[in-house]
Amino acid sequence: MDDNNTQHRIRLDGIDAPERGQAFGNRSREYLANMIVGKRLSVSFTEKDRYGRILGKVSTDSIHDVNLCLIKSGMAWHYSYFNSEKKYADAEKDARMKKTGLWVDKNPINPYEFRKSKNAKK
Repeated sequence: MDDNNTQHRIRLDGIDAPERGQAFGNRSREYLANMIVGKRLSVSFTEKDRYGRILGKVSTDSIHDVNLCLIKSGMAWHYSYFNSEKKYADAEKDARMKKTGLWVDKNPINPYEFRKSKNAKK
């Protein structure tokens, strides 16, 4: 909620986290919740996505870039289809190398591909 008690839907820019029903989906959501619950959040953004959600970077008083933290912890992919930030790409590469979080799986499925295959079955 903002200062006017308006609730906003936010799409974390530059990342793609596992979906519900996908490996690490619940863990990723819990990890994010543990980082932000009860904290005052700041969101920097310049646009909304096609679903009307704010497309932004989230920070707290103690975490400069929550989006980046999710990638570093292996709880999200760098969403390279729509984002070219080198620090995000490097963070994913490092998490993969260290087999952090979802990278412990031998063949983790990118959420983008997971959604595509799920929609194809409908």
